[in-house]
Amino acid sequence: LPNLGYTINRKSEVWSDNAPALYEESKSRHWVPTRAVQWAALERLGHGEDVERALAQLYTDLTSMAIALEDVPSKWVWRINHELVELKSWLCAQMFDAAQLADVFRKRAIAGGTGLGRDYPALGELLKGVLDSGTYPTASMAAHLVLGGTMQVLLRHVGAVSTNDADQTISRFGVQDVSRIVAYGTGHIRYLLGVRPHEKAALSDHLTEMEGLLIGL
Repeated sequence: LPNLGYTINRKSEVWSDNAPALYEESKSRHWVPTRAVQWAALERLGHGEDVERALAQLYTDLTSMAIALEDVPSKWVWRINHELVELKSWLCAQMFDAAQLADVFRKRAIAGGTGLGRDYPALGELLKGVLDSGTYPTASMAAHLVLGGTMQVLLRHVGAVSTNDADQTISRFGVQDVSRIVAYGTGHIRYLLGVRPHEKAALSDHLTEMEGLLIGL
């Protein structure tokens, strides 16, 4: 066969045993924001303008994070050997889910009436650190565990404190989608270190760097 130019040819670099199941779950639990979210509920927010401005900023931050979760797999999926078709299919499903979340978060930030928030250097540095990860394992850890885990916590907080039906729906489905991303990241790093324990030092160094950037937020 001709060389198709793939640069990631080892299963251990990318694999997680739960990847095929996560792909199937992404399809079966797909949701349509225009129907699922009660957008009309935003006409009766139930909180003041200061709270809405804070929520708009949070949703703006979540938009940027979701875009990064879309960009990371797009940077790597075309380099992965097509023999790992289940893994490639899962990464494509992740890109779709992350793109939809970015769209929902942006629409929610605008719909409250205060407009989008602002990007700021600390978040930019965190996302740059994620996107600039030099290998797939370090990129996976930074995106799926650090960034995905942060989004998961923020979305759960929105659901816990909000009394608005739209925010609670976005929180519920957002946690559902991001939890798959975190689950893949956990399974991937577990599989990788089980086969290639020498990767631990590089991952640990990158994790320390990511934690520093996260604290800076």
